[in-house]
Amino acid sequence: MTSPPSIPPTVTAFVDRLVRAAADGLDAAVLYGPAAHGDAYADPHAVHVLIVARDLELATLARFARPVAWWRRRGHPTPRIVSRAQLAAMADVFPIELLDLASHHVVLHGRDPLAQVQVVPEHLRLQCERELREKMMRLREGYVEAAGDKRALLRLLVHAYPAFALVWRGCLRLFGDDVPRSDLDVARALCRRLDLDPAPLEAVDAAARGRAPREVEPLFADCYDLFGRIVKRIDDIVPTTQEPS
Repeated sequence: MTSPPSIPPTVTAFVDRLVRAAADGLDAAVLYGPAAHGDAYADPHAVHVLIVARDLELATLARFARPVAWWRRRGHPTPRIVSRAQLAAMADVFPIELLDLASHHVVLHGRDPLAQVQVVPEHLRLQCERELREKMMRLREGYVEAAGDKRALLRLLVHAYPAFALVWRGCLRLFGDDVPRSDLDVARALCRRLDLDPAPLEAVDAAARGRAPREVEPLFADCYDLFGRIVKRIDDIVPTTQEPS
């Protein structure tokens, strides 16, 4: 069994500030994303926190302003702020994100808001199809915008990789397969499922951890081809009707 990730001291300090500032307005706080997966990417500030508020009235939201400003000054992204009722209502619109949150998160404060998440498989299938096509479109646009700049191409790959990996997690769940914790293991598992070579994704994962490849343009071409193959093969597979967990 994989041990839970360690909690950075800055996260603990942030939650303490939330508790003091929001009082009963804070229902729960959850660590999610790469830090909860155990993915130690090169950017130490890629730490994501979900704030579950008692309600979403402006007076309640205002209590979070000072702690969130403190958090953002340290380079972290603005937390997502939702209510428990809103989380339940999001299951048909964002099943990929909710299933990933439910599978890989650390409760920092309060009662686990993701313990009872349920998703309809058809909603998951539709989002997987939509997200894969949208991310391929963004990748093409980014390639054109980079205009041959190797550093821009590498940044594009490094930023696209975890976004694709999140959707691949949904695809593995759709197929009824086990979903590994790390993005690299997810990429390898999906490539095994689709009979594809994960080598380009392994190189991108290394780049995301600060080990830049010697040749960027061939790597981008290999990844672009592989991403396209993944989309096509997923389209060709009839999704399972098994309830994702």
